[in-house]
Amino acid sequence: MQAFEGTLSRTANLMTAPQGTVWKAMWRQHGKTFMIAGFIKLVHDCVMFLGPFVLEQLLIFLEKGGTMCRHPLTH
Repeated sequence: MQAFEGTLSRTANLMTAPQGTVWKAMWRQHGKTFMIAGFIKLVHDCVMFLGPFVLEQLLIFLEKGGTMCRHPLTH
């Protein structure tokens, strides 16, 4: 708690905010953590969005009888 109070006191401005600005102190104290978490969340959301699209494309490929081998195995 003392670290945050120190950060809050460093955001003080005698004219506009003599006690400090909470959002600036929060940003200085935790901004990097929130930026990393936001980036991870963005990657997660993109992966979750692409999952159904990739599955649909795979099913379309398989319905057309597609194979990745040039010489499919025949029995």
